[in-house]
Amino acid sequence: MRLEHKGRVSGGVRSTAVNWTELGGQRYLLAPRGETQWVRNVRADGGRAVLRHGGKSETVRLEEIPVEGRAAIIKQYVGENKLVKGQFGLDPDDSIEQYKGIAANHPTFRIHAQ
Repeated sequence: MRLEHKGRVSGGVRSTAVNWTELGGQRYLLAPRGETQWVRNVRADGGRAVLRHGGKSETVRLEEIPVEGRAAIIKQYVGENKLVKGQFGLDPDDSIEQYKGIAANHPTFRIHAQ
């Protein structure tokens, strides 16, 4: 899946490969590498973005989740995307308390369809 977002400096369209996770009937995007360019761009553009997958596109608004609300979402993401667990330094079976300890390092966004 690709996330298209407006560059905060250039104003041009940028594209980033992303994976989303679902928890409690809500979809979420995470930044495994932390404060990346796509995170900064989405913040600067008020959360506006487009998700593209398999020839389909969806205009979305990304709402950043406060640090204290991220741990369960990150744990779910790591469980589904084991190839990125090295980015988090945790295993899917680690405690929620351990995930709370890394939550501030991984911006997390709820996906709202527009």
